[in-house]
Amino acid sequence: MASPCPEASFDVLYVVREMGKQQFAVTSPEVQLFCYLSCLLGLYDGRPVADWGYEFAATPSIAPFSTACGDSLEALEFKRFLHEKDGAYSITASGVTELERWGRLSLFRGRIAYLSGATGAATAIPVAALSNGVALDPQIVRATRLHDSRPLLEEVGLSSVYEQFRALESALGGEVRDFMVPAVVWLSYLLRQEEKNAENPSGGR
Repeated sequence: MASPCPEASFDVLYVVREMGKQQFAVTSPEVQLFCYLSCLLGLYDGRPVADWGYEFAATPSIAPFSTACGDSLEALEFKRFLHEKDGAYSITASGVTELERWGRLSLFRGRIAYLSGATGAATAIPVAALSNGVALDPQIVRATRLHDSRPLLEEVGLSSVYEQFRALESALGGEVRDFMVPAVVWLSYLLRQEEKNAENPSGGR
């Protein structure tokens, strides 16, 4: 088994624990979803994509997708930090202990606000709707239309996302203390736009 990416392992373990607190056992695609949203919140906060530690792609069958997250799920289950049943993951007692130990390391501390914001969004938006909202990310929409695998979060494809984030930052104003707020506002905006486009197809994207 290849050595998993440390950042992805921390993110995966954190997501599974936080969703477990909401009595929600997450599947692999849902873990990928929250990790991706966390990365986007880092971008919103001005963090360079290259600093995130691992990459995402859109594939014909799943988007967003990260090989690093998939490998981490497998490794964490093997180490019995996670438990998998019927395709859904929950954190074990040893996993909680390990996550608390990792969380004290400087390598991971700066990620927690984004991960907390992403998983916290699920308290305001149902996970299914949250997934639909992320699928409306302009990069994923483009990849889906092409029916092909392609990297996400490349600078050339981020212009629309940055434009939306600038408008969001202007609307929210001031320093963001809880990244759940921009996550919920942005996803709600994308979902409302999709509803409008469905009601008025001639005026769609």
